[in-house]
Amino acid sequence: MDIANLAVAFDAARFGGKAARLAGLMRAGFRVPDGVCVPVEACAGLLAGDEVVGEQIVAAAGRLAGPFAVRSSGVNEDSGAASFAGQFETVLNVLPAELVACVRRCAASGRGERVGAYAKSRRVEAGGAAVLVQQMVEPEWAGVLFTANPVTQNLREMVVNAAEGLGDAVVGGTVKPRTVRMDREGRARDGERLDEPLLRELARAGRDIERFLGEPADVEWAWRRGELHILQARPITNLVRYPPRPHEYSNVYVWTHVNFAETMPKATSPLGWSLMEYAAARTFGHGLRLRNAPGFRPFEFLFGRVYWNLTLCFGSPLVERLLSDSLESLSPPVRAEFDRLVRERRVRPRAIFTGAQKVVLGLQCALLVPAMLLRMAWAFVRRPGMEGLEARIRGRDGAEARDARELAAAMERILREGGDEMRREYLPSFLLAVIFFTLYIRLAPRLLGAGAAEALDLVAGEPDWTTRADLSLWELAELRRRAPEKFEEAFARHLEQFGHRGPNEQDAFYPRMADAPELARALLENCARAGSPAHERRRAERETRARERMAAVPWPRRLLLEPLRRLTARWLPHRENGKHFLMLAFHRVRRLALRLGDRLAAEGALRAADDVFFLTIGEIAEFGRGKALPVERIGPRKADFRRYATVRAPMLVTSDGWAMTGPPPAPGAGVLRGDGASAGVATGKVRVILDPHAGARIEPGEILVAPHTDPGWTPLFLTAAAVVTEVGGIISHGAVVARELGLPAVVNVHDATRLLKDGDTICVDGSRGVVTILQRPPEG
Repeated sequence: MDIANLAVAFDAARFGGKAARLAGLMRAGFRVPDGVCVPVEACAGLLAGDEVVGEQIVAAAGRLAGPFAVRSSGVNEDSGAASFAGQFETVLNVLPAELVACVRRCAASGRGERVGAYAKSRRVEAGGAAVLVQQMVEPEWAGVLFTANPVTQNLREMVVNAAEGLGDAVVGGTVKPRTVRMDREGRARDGERLDEPLLRELARAGRDIERFLGEPADVEWAWRRGELHILQARPITNLVRYPPRPHEYSNVYVWTHVNFAETMPKATSPLGWSLMEYAAARTFGHGLRLRNAPGFRPFEFLFGRVYWNLTLCFGSPLVERLLSDSLESLSPPVRAEFDRLVRERRVRPRAIFTGAQKVVLGLQCALLVPAMLLRMAWAFVRRPGMEGLEARIRGRDGAEARDARELAAAMERILREGGDEMRREYLPSFLLAVIFFTLYIRLAPRLLGAGAAEALDLVAGEPDWTTRADLSLWELAELRRRAPEKFEEAFARHLEQFGHRGPNEQDAFYPRMADAPELARALLENCARAGSPAHERRRAERETRARERMAAVPWPRRLLLEPLRRLTARWLPHRENGKHFLMLAFHRVRRLALRLGDRLAAEGALRAADDVFFLTIGEIAEFGRGKALPVERIGPRKADFRRYATVRAPMLVTSDGWAMTGPPPAPGAGVLRGDGASAGVATGKVRVILDPHAGARIEPGEILVAPHTDPGWTPLFLTAAAVVTEVGGIISHGAVVARELGLPAVVNVHDATRLLKDGDTICVDGSRGVVTILQRPPEG
């Protein structure tokens, strides 16, 4: 139970993570206040009343000049999985006569409720606590340095929080510190002012500590008489882990969360993202086979979410231009940042195929492209209804599977066969929709002399399958009012046809309407409150506007515009329809996954049934072919899933640490700017909704303000007067449905759910992309 000098307290199991880390920093040459450490077993003896331990503490601390800083040092503190920041006790300016009592107090905090609750929330063991006694530093300035921005995830930017005097008020959150964002050389980018020598020294020490830890660090420091003292250093626990690169094909990699930010906004399970990857490869890439292909992946899994890999799009002017135009439809802010990266020429991808591989790929494409063009021509002539495709997907449910391996094989078979049919029957219609939409959005605004939102107002034709699901809910609400005795049977039919849809539906982890009918019933209540079918009136008004707008176009332009408008209106719904069929297949896979999880948990192969969602479809397919499940990967993946659940994922990231989290707030009091996605103007009171199924309700005429809108949100559109979202583009799902219903919509309004409050009266101009705050309700 010897009391050790801090310089040799390297054993975290005895002296805690904080002391062990500081001992390492001292040995590496950092200026750390001298001290002694009371090990875990000595702390246990002190709490049990062993007076000898107290005497040893006083004797060991005798070589230090008081007063002291007494800090707990938890065994599992400052790890990469859990920092325990602020959970253990710290006492500053301790006099020698108070030392033993303060050590006892800090040791006891390791057994306290606060530490226990934190450990439980992080699924880790607290592990007990040692106590560190150090000489006090009376600083002129003190605070915290983050060697990477923990909010934006920017690895090239450091953030300093500083206050005059002791830094405990900064880490405790009891004062408003000075905040400075600076580059890695200590040059301030913005924020409040601090002395340049201090910033330069912080940057230098931060870089050195990063090298020592091997990862970005959270550093507590004190500045006294031109010297920097390190009080604590630990990994930043919420930073993203970038994927490994077994095959290097660029100096910098670029990924975007655009579009997925709406359809998969929450942390995504490994099964969920691997289903997306598998389905995309089967639908879009099947047929292109190549031996020894490099490790390029169209999707990457970052921040617990799915991202598009844009890396190979750089370097080709044609591809850069095409992608830039596509991003304009999905998210203008992301397009602006992509264009900036193109101008900077910082991303320099390398060729990933050898000459022979290029020849093989060229021959395969020479066969596949003509075949796809013929399918597109045939689809254009016969206008497929897709009912046969839906029936075949519904016919595969894996009911014949008897044991766990057969269930796993059935999951893969449904995806494989469904993907093949989607490629043959749906993909040609999807490509026609993309082609006509791209032509229309490039030409129509010029021919009309109008903005993109007004041009798209003219092509909101027949509702797609997602909108049909929303309208079906309104019809159910009407039926319940007129003939309640027929309601339950009709409701069951609705769940049979559309129950595979729901919030966060692209991730198999989350329940669908059929799994949780109360989700659909909650949305029904909003439809019931809508009263008369306002969406029908809005659609009629939109069609009138379209006729009047087209009549005003000079006839030479109209000769080109009218056929293109009709073709776009005819085919555009097919862009969204594919999601209906894909989610139907995913729903079948989800139900088999639930059966598989129950079976494996009953057999003891999994600790819990929902562990199955933390395996990938590839791993499950291998299990179906006789291999063992990699159950050792489940725990770390579940920990990441929980860790990223509260992280706000940036819209664009690069592998060298730059991250785009959103544009700065729009200038001008009372005016928020975004992108017009559905034309029209509406005024009403704000209803901020963060989850459409958590008791959400919106009264007729209110304006829906949401972080995003996937299909789980759109039934609320039937009641709303307008829609405002924080992400999205003119071709995003919410924008498409808003146009079909004649609902004004503005997307990409940064921080809308924070800046707008329930009861605010606002004007939404979906043509100009402007939200004006007209009146705030009186406080209180």
